[in-house]
Amino acid sequence: PLVSDGLVLIHTSNGMLQGLDLLTGEVSWTVNLDTPSLSVRGESAPAVAYGAAIVGADNGRVSAVVLSQGQLVWQQNISQVKGSTEISRLNDVDITPIIDENTVYAMAYNGNLVSLDMRSGQIIWKRDLGSVNDMVLLGDNLYLVDQNDRVLAVRKSDGVTLWT
Repeated sequence: PLVSDGLVLIHTSNGMLQGLDLLTGEVSWTVNLDTPSLSVRGESAPAVAYGAAIVGADNGRVSAVVLSQGQLVWQQNISQVKGSTEISRLNDVDITPIIDENTVYAMAYNGNLVSLDMRSGQIIWKRDLGSVNDMVLLGDNLYLVDQNDRVLAVRKSDGVTLWT
C-alpha cells in the first residue's frame, strides 16, 4: 500500500486500484484495471505525483488515476502480446513506475521499457527490454535488471543503453 492525499492506495490481485480513506478505512473509490486469466504473481505498487496515482497492470498497461475522484485519466499499453503459449504471452507491468518531474518510466515483463509523458500518457521513447524487477533512477540514468538477468544503465532522456 501507499499513503497519499488522505488515502491508502491498494492495488489488489484481482486488478482493482482502490483508494481507502486514511482515517476510516472506508473505500472512497475503486478503478478496475482489468486482469487477464494468467499473470505473473505480484502487482505494481502505485507511484504518486501531482495529485495522480500511476500504476502498472497485468494487462500490459500503465494507468493514471486522479486521487481526489478516483477517475481514470489515461492508459497506455506498453507491452505487445507475443508468442503462442500462455506463458510467452504474459505482459504484466509489475514494477512500480518511476515519476521524475513530468515523465513516467515503466517496464513490462515481456514488453518494453518506456518513457511516458505524465500529463497525456503518450510514449516519449521505448526500448525492447522487459523485467519484473524494480528499476532505480539516479541522476540522468535508469539502472535495471532485465528478464535475461543483465544489469543495464539506460540514459533517461532517450533510452540509450550506456552499459550492460
